[in-house]
Order: sequence, then C-alpha cells, then structure tokens
Amino acid sequence: MTLFESFANELLLELFEYFDTVHLLRAFTCLNVRFNTLLYQHFRSYHLDFTHIYKRDFVYLCEQHLRLITNGIVSFRLTGHNETPGLFKQFLTYGYRLDQFAHLQAMSFNRFDYGDIIEFLGKGHQLTHLIIDECNMFMTSNDSPHSINQIWNLPKLTHFKLTNCYLQNIDFCRLAIISNSLQCLSIRAGLGCSFSTLMKICQCSPCLQHLSICIELDNESEKLPIVLTTLSTLELQLCNTSSVLQDFLHNVPNLRHLTVDSLSSHLNGHEWQEIIVEYMPKLTVLQFKMLVYTLSTDKIDKEIADLLDTFRIPFWLEQHQWYVRCDWNSDIIGSRYGYLYTLPFAFDSFTETTCQTSQWTGPSNEISLSYKYVHNLFVGTSLHLHSAYFSNVREIKTTIPLPNQFTSTVLSFNSLIALKLFLYDEHRAPDLQTILNQTPHLYALTIEDRDASALRFVSKLRCASLRRLIFIPRLTPDVFFFDDMDCIAFAQSSLAHQCEVLEIYVKSYASAVNVVQAMPNLRALTLYISDDEFPHVRHVSFSQRMSSLWRKLYACDGSTSKSSDLSTPEMIKWLKTDLSKRCWTSISSGWNGDFYLKFWGN
Repeated sequence: MTLFESFANELLLELFEYFDTVHLLRAFTCLNVRFNTLLYQHFRSYHLDFTHIYKRDFVYLCEQHLRLITNGIVSFRLTGHNETPGLFKQFLTYGYRLDQFAHLQAMSFNRFDYGDIIEFLGKGHQLTHLIIDECNMFMTSNDSPHSINQIWNLPKLTHFKLTNCYLQNIDFCRLAIISNSLQCLSIRAGLGCSFSTLMKICQCSPCLQHLSICIELDNESEKLPIVLTTLSTLELQLCNTSSVLQDFLHNVPNLRHLTVDSLSSHLNGHEWQEIIVEYMPKLTVLQFKMLVYTLSTDKIDKEIADLLDTFRIPFWLEQHQWYVRCDWNSDIIGSRYGYLYTLPFAFDSFTETTCQTSQWTGPSNEISLSYKYVHNLFVGTSLHLHSAYFSNVREIKTTIPLPNQFTSTVLSFNSLIALKLFLYDEHRAPDLQTILNQTPHLYALTIEDRDASALRFVSKLRCASLRRLIFIPRLTPDVFFFDDMDCIAFAQSSLAHQCEVLEIYVKSYASAVNVVQAMPNLRALTLYISDDEFPHVRHVSFSQRMSSLWRKLYACDGSTSKSSDLSTPEMIKWLKTDLSKRCWTSISSGWNGDFYLKFWGN
C-alpha cells in the first residue's frame, strides 16, 4: 500500500479507470483524505453500468456515494431485465435528476416503460448519446408527440438509438422540433418506416450524417420525395419492398458507406455498378446481404452462376476489390432461393440455413472465408455451410445433439458469453460438456426443452464461468413445470452453487424453496409457479399471492415435501426478512392461470 500511495495523482486517476465503480469506491474511499479527494473531486470517468449489479451494491452506491460523485459520472446504463427487476423505479425513489450530473454524456435504458424514461429525460440537457432498447413503447395518442419532441429537443444530443421496441402510437410524422445537433440516428424498432416518416425525420434532423433504419412501404409506388445530401453513412434494412432500393439510392449523392440487408430483392453486379457510378460516386464501402429468388427450381445452379458472373467484371474485382458470395441448396426439391452477400461477411448475426453449395468471386483466403464480424450465430439441427469459419462468436443458438461440423466451423469459443440450446436428446450431455470446457467467459446458458428433462441434464454439466441459467418450456398446450425431484437433482449440482441468476418453472412452492436454498450466490430469481389454489391468478391481488407463498413455505415439512431437510426455517426466514430491501414484482404469466415472481436480492 505504501508503494501504491507513492504514485502520482495523474497515474492513480488513470489506474482508477480500469476498476468497476463499486469495487473502486469500496476499495479506496475512507483510506485517507488524498484518496477521497481524488475520487470525489478529480476523477471524471465514472461509467455506471447496472446490468449485473447486486442489490446491495446498488443501494450502497445510491445511498453513500452517488451524490458525492455526480460531477464525475459520464455514462449511465440502467437495465430492467430479470437480473435487476424494479431497478429504475427504485433509482427514482432516491430523487436524482439528470441535471444533477453536470458531465453526464451518455444514457442507456433497457426494458423500462417509455413514459418513465421520457419523464426522466426532461432535464437531460447535457446528454450527447441516448439508447432506448427493448422498452415498453405504449403511449396514448395525446402523449406520443410530446415524447418524441422531447428527445429531439435535447440541445446537445448527437447520437440516438432506438432498438427492439414496438412503436405503439409512436408517430415520427408528428415531430415538430428541429434538432441541429443530431448526427447519428438508428431506429430498429418494430415495424419499418414509410418514406413519409423518413422524410419528416430527416427534415427535423438537418445535420444527420449517419442513419440506420428499416423501410417498410404499404404502397410499392411510393417514392422518396427528398434528396438526403447530408448522409455519409447509411444502414438500410428492407422488409417487404422489392423496388424501393434503387429509388432510395438515387437520393443519397454524398454517401460513402452503405450497408443493405434485404429479404425482398437483389441487384446484380451491373445494376449495382450503374447506381454507384451515376448516383453514389463517393461510395468507398459497400456491404450487403440479400435473398435471391431464382426463376426456376431446375436451373437454380445456372441462374446463380450467371448472377455471380456479373460481379466478376473489372469494376468489382479490380477497381474496388469488392467480392461477393452466394449460398444455396440445389438438392432440395422446389428450392428457388439463395443468399448473396459481400465478403467478408459484415453483419453481426448469421443464421445458417440448409445451403450446401457456395460460390464466391474473390480468392479463397482468410478474408473470404472468415466470419470474424459475426457475434450471434443461429444454427439448426444441421450445419452445411461450406468453407466458413467463425472465430469471434459471443452468442450461439443451436441444438443438442450438436450439429455436424459444428466444432470445425466455430474455430474458437473464447469470446462466447451466451449459449441457448434446444434440447432434443438429453443423453448427449458429453457433447455439450466438450464445448463448455472451451468457454472461459460463458456467462449465460438458456435451455429450451419439450419435457422436464432439462434440469437433470444441466445438473450434470460443469462450467466455472457460468452465472446465469434460464429454463424455457417448449410452447406446447401442456406447459411442464419441474417437480421436487428435479429440483433436488439440480440443488446438488455445482452450477446451482455458483449460479447468480435463475429463471425456472416449478410445480410447487416447496420446489422453489429447494432450489433457492441450494444457491448461496443467488442475486436475481424469476420463478414461474404452478399454483392450483389460484387458477385465475390474474384476478388475485399481489398481497394474497405473497401471503400464500409465505404460508406454503412455512408448510414445507416432511408431509408436503420430499426433501424436508432443504426446507429449513432459516431459508423461510431469509425469504421473509425485510422485503423492503428487496425488489419483488408479480405478474400473471398468461399460461394456465399460473404466475411468476421476480426477486432481486442481496
């Protein structure tokens, strides 16, 4: 410690940037006046990310330190998913306002009510970056214009990202505020935008340079009525339109970087060349993936070969060195489609289809065959993609048993943090264990199963880094719940002891107790409970449900549970003690009258 204290203030402030905020404050506050002064008055790089925070750490930060470091906070990430249920509402109870954080630049909201966010943003005049993701966007028709205009009215906002939200009554055509600061805008939320909506957005954002948007037209004859001269970067997703692409690209003369994701149309190499030369002469980066429909099923190989030949001209191979690849399957009777995309593959998600044939225009080198930009890989029961290698995947969705060629195609699992499995054969656990042995950073495992075998399947696995477990029953008329014996098997596993976040379906409150007691590191829990006493639970008050929970927990003895040794009074006391320090919510699940309880614990 003496050596550490000998460091210059400038070096200490630089070292502080590598610490998690809570760990930093716990470690160095109250040591001496010098460290307190550095942390409270001079450090200006607090990035508060509450994605995986413990309830006790959240309370500790809000009650003891937040008011003392308001001038040093530059970014906030607030989340309301099952790891931190009720976080935003509890944060608001401390009375903090955005204008208290003088140097705050970036805010990110995940899974909150849009109305609460808009109200909180009322004093966010210093914000430059705003992200709203997976939020409940329902607004009344009267409140909608105010909510959108309030965002555009933030005087310093340069970057706004709206993703994975269904825009119920959120009408951008009712924008009335002009933002002269907004430069980067991404709207990937629910349904796509019409040209009239896009025109209104651009008119109210005259300095817009980077745009990411989904276009969906009700009228195929609709034309883009303005020229977007300020745009230099465009990410365009086309939903159900076949003719909009060419019309759109005729109106972006200063574009330098273009990314297109289309499931409705494709252009051949000659058509692309004509558009680029005549309408986008400044374009330097072109990335696309497109669904290719052929005219006949028996000539699909020839049609795709002819299509690829249009990309083998000097404009593509010599002038720009742009290469494309097409994957398709001519072995399936009636198959008329393929996937055409630029190389290297530029998108963060890749869904493997049953395409067994591939051709490309570029050299067969690492650039052409590498899919290093893919972070999310979705693979079905088989993997037939020819000469493709994934080395930087962070999330994988696949099946058990694992697809053929899976391990030879995914070259590295070092970056994998989330794995979702559809369980078809629980006896293939050794196959999965081989993968888990290669995942040093795996954080979350999700199992979707058609019966109740998943819990015992997972109980056999080992993975030192795993902290989050989610069990999802297959959507069938008879949703299964894990019984007490399943929970006992899980309680004895190593994963139960190390897991911090759990989402699970259980048949009884006794089963819930058996699971919870076996998890000493548990901080967030979502229990889907089958309760025969409340077949119409949506009409039962929350207090009644909670009273029933405590009553049944007390009743967990040898007569009601096959594992009375796990249903100790200490466990029940832990669940009941001081609920005000924990965040509970209860919402009807909508399945068979059952409901679920959420818990965010210490």
